Amino acid sequence: MKKILFIFIILGSINLNAQNDKKYLETLVEEFTQNLENRNIKNYFYTIRYCSGNVVMFKLDNGKRCMSKETYYEVFIFWKEKEGVSMMKKIDNCGLYFSLPLPENDVVSFYLSNLEKLRSKVKNYKTAEKTIAPIQRTEIHNCYREFKFIYGNEKFEQLYNEFALINDSQNANINFDYNNSLVVVSLDKIIDTIIEQTAKNLRRLP
Repeated sequence: MKKILFIFIILGSINLNAQNDKKYLETLVEEFTQNLENRNIKNYFYTIRYCSGNVVMFKLDNGKRCMSKETYYEVFIFWKEKEGVSMMKKIDNCGLYFSLPLPENDVVSFYLSNLEKLRSKVKNYKTAEKTIAPIQRTEIHNCYREFKFIYGNEKFEQLYNEFALINDSQNANINFDYNNSLVVVSLDKIIDTIIEQTAKNLRRLP
């Protein structure tokens, strides 16, 4: 009985320290982007990456633990400073990271030079023939990419399930070629590379 009580006390303390949800994350993103706006940085974008139901727990530098509530979200914000340096800020359920300068301006320049093409939407996974049974792998493809694009007073967005980018041999996706040719998918791949290159330099704000 004492062991059970001890476990509940530990879990209770973890929950008290963290379990931040999407609303908490959205507040952090809104505050940071408002700060960009206040500094007259009007052209920027960010991507939200998540897999529905994926819960993640971290041990923070102060020794406390942080656990995402229901779903873990990662937000990556990209903008260019007045000096011309491209920057990235990561935010997740557990708070903000220090902003990082990027060695290349490619991602922001790519965004600015492809504003119109970024409006083209990713289409859902679609098969040529209707199937009575659901596609077997649909359930495990619950990961999403969400983009918010801000250009002056103009704002537009894009949301798609990564499942739309694959092709099943038995149930061919007729939108496979179209989806993978879109600029927004190319942008996401550029971001993949940036995340991989900067992972070792990311540090949480205290």
